[in-house]
Amino acid sequence: MFILELMKDLNARIRDCSAELRARHPGVGDCRVSVADRVPHAYECRRYNVRLDIAVGGREMVINREHDDDPAVALDEAFAAAHRQLDTLSA
Repeated sequence: MFILELMKDLNARIRDCSAELRARHPGVGDCRVSVADRVPHAYECRRYNVRLDIAVGGREMVINREHDDDPAVALDEAFAAAHRQLDTLSA
């Protein structure tokens, strides 16, 4: 149930990041985002995992990022990694 509340808070940010990704990289098709509140290890308080599945040029790219406290940070890091990888592919 916590993830549903979390996703409501992140939905606007996900829409903005997805739109920016498509604007910067016109070849990007489908972009799916999932956020999971995974069971933390003994030394962690909480752990969030963000997964991006991006369709580009008939292939799919998967990017995972995690953060201890803030899923928005993991989301930003995942989209930043997607931009870097797509910049490299188009170079």
